[in-house]
Amino acid sequence: MPIYQRLQPIVFAQLTTSERDAKWPSPPDGLTIHNVTDWFIQVYDTADEEWLSLSWARDLDAHEAADDPHTGYQQESGKNVADGYAGLTAGTKLNLAQMQEVMAYADLTDDPYADHSARHENAGADEISVAGLSGELADAQPPKTHASSHQNTGSDEVATATPAANAIPKAGAGGKLAAGWLQEVLAYADLTDDPAVLKTLFDAQTIVAAVSDNTPVAVTVAEQTVVGRKTGGNIDDIALNAASGICQLDANGRVDPTQTAEESFSITIETPTASEDIGLQRFNVPITITKIVGVLTGDYTSVTINPKFSTDRSAAGTAVLSSATAITSTTTGTVITSFGDATIPADSFLWLETTAKTGTAGNLELTVFFTKD
Repeated sequence: MPIYQRLQPIVFAQLTTSERDAKWPSPPDGLTIHNVTDWFIQVYDTADEEWLSLSWARDLDAHEAADDPHTGYQQESGKNVADGYAGLTAGTKLNLAQMQEVMAYADLTDDPYADHSARHENAGADEISVAGLSGELADAQPPKTHASSHQNTGSDEVATATPAANAIPKAGAGGKLAAGWLQEVLAYADLTDDPAVLKTLFDAQTIVAAVSDNTPVAVTVAEQTVVGRKTGGNIDDIALNAASGICQLDANGRVDPTQTAEESFSITIETPTASEDIGLQRFNVPITITKIVGVLTGDYTSVTINPKFSTDRSAAGTAVLSSATAITSTTTGTVITSFGDATIPADSFLWLETTAKTGTAGNLELTVFFTKD
């Protein structure tokens, strides 16, 4: 006979859920406890990382006695033939794909094709279009009103204002056909090649000119200009000024002073001292000094000059230079092009003052360059 051995009752650690989790944050696989929170024997499964609870017999009895014990386990995704049973749709009807061939439709009271012809009519779910069909329709079809689509700016316009081979002409914005449409009924096939010059080519104050062969164009002549041609340029209206090289006369028949080239005057001062005050020039028109050149002769090696101007000769005057400047050259000249105030108004006197000198015998030769403003 088999020998049975009676074992002592197994006593598991009795812990609440919070005590269990605090003691074993990462429990070993198969760890078994008695959870006094839920009063279940629990075993830890490391594969699923969860505590498994052992059910009591009374739990199974309660499960079987429940009205619908499997509600929590039902899945909409499982309601199909592949999973072994048919599921109802949201409208509590069997899905058409799960029906057998004993019926033509899943629910004859809700036949989606009861009004079959409507499906193939305009805006129907299965509308039939005659587009792309070959052959002829059984009944003649009256054409739709569509003349406007072939007219000007229509969606299928048939004419064009632009001359082209095998095209249908239409008048342009001016109500006339373009010249390229006209054939031998005129003297020339293309009016753009007509040797006559059209009046419409000209606006006010224009003349006709050509800068390339057989291509006349209108040239507008502005006021105070003359028609001519500069070296390397085309026929054009040219302004009367120094920049264009054409001077304009004033009311007295004289050349406008502002259009004349740079002018100059020279003066020689014999044996200059260190305190000269010598008049150089008086100007009737405003001028701008552009350059002063000084050179020494004899034994002079330096003379410091400070030219001034004013409409009042007795005044202290305005200095032309930023500061008194020494003339030291005895050969090519000392050239001054930087000024404090080189713009001299009309009716002004220009004089020369000296402030220092080195030498006893010789001359100071001075040349002043200017333009009339």
